[in-house]
Amino acid sequence: MQKLKQFRWFWWIILLCITFALAITPQIGLSQNTRPHFEVNSTLDEPDAYVGDGNCSSNSSGLCTLRAAIQEGQAINRAITVPEGLYELSLGHLVVSKNLTLTGTGSGKTKLDGMRKSRVFDIADTGFAYISDVTVQWGKGTPGFANHSHGAGIHNHGTLILVDSTVRASSTDDGWGGGGITNASTGKATLVNVTITGNSTSGGGGGVENLGTMDVYNSTVVNNQSFNSETSGGGIANTGTISLKNTLIASNFDGRNCDGTIIDLGFNLSSDATCGFPEDKSNVNLILGGRDDNDTYPLYAGSPAIDGGTNDQCQNADQRSVTRPQDGNGDGIAVCDVGAYEFVPSP
Repeated sequence: MQKLKQFRWFWWIILLCITFALAITPQIGLSQNTRPHFEVNSTLDEPDAYVGDGNCSSNSSGLCTLRAAIQEGQAINRAITVPEGLYELSLGHLVVSKNLTLTGTGSGKTKLDGMRKSRVFDIADTGFAYISDVTVQWGKGTPGFANHSHGAGIHNHGTLILVDSTVRASSTDDGWGGGGITNASTGKATLVNVTITGNSTSGGGGGVENLGTMDVYNSTVVNNQSFNSETSGGGIANTGTISLKNTLIASNFDGRNCDGTIIDLGFNLSSDATCGFPEDKSNVNLILGGRDDNDTYPLYAGSPAIDGGTNDQCQNADQRSVTRPQDGNGDGIAVCDVGAYEFVPSP
């Protein structure tokens, strides 16, 4: 009997230890797979009928629209999946003031569209946003939190983690910066496998304006524009702290790819010499194709970006979900490419 009691106590202790371990396990890696989630089932733009009631149901159609899912998901801490489709934001920008986990089906497939009328995401200083596998497009810088009109695609005052996504074709005017993304002075942003392209601004940072803290990995910043002056950073304008690794910056204008100090963590490439990269990583002909159906920029054979990166902190797939690393240059060693796109050699 004494041994039986000891056995029971032993398993109670084990059970308590497991429960405690699960309670303290970081949730970022689990959030998309194990958390209850809402699945958007309409491309209409309608708000949630009763925010906080546990149901994703819009006030007009009764469907789970993108806006309703974001409102209800934040209220009860539930993740959101968004199917392929074009989601036009006729009611204005999407507000993130709490925790948001949003996953699409891939850039070029799940398209969140500001309709050239409003920005797409406005993240408050209390907001945490994990956004993956979407295209953010056609945003327009309009007054949001703090009455700022910069950050036409995404305006972040809180915490942003953007993965496997594209921010494109968004713009600001009236001297505000951040055609694609503005990371405000209070903002913390991490970009992984992200393409930023075709954005413009009359201020600084046609692609990215960073005033806070930003880390960028395996991303592509290409063909963005600042109309302000030749020193405003068509690709990136930085007055905060920004670190780049395995990232490709090319053909941004007017005048230059980068403005401000960039922390070079290595294996970056630039088509000009304005980003502060080593001489052999600057003024490089990157041999890129045009934007493809995935809203990424393919590397062509012979590009120095092919096998030009490092496998350290490189994800196991690129923005398109193509396996990384590949042996792109045929030397028998598989190395991650620079940028958001992994080149696959012909058989």
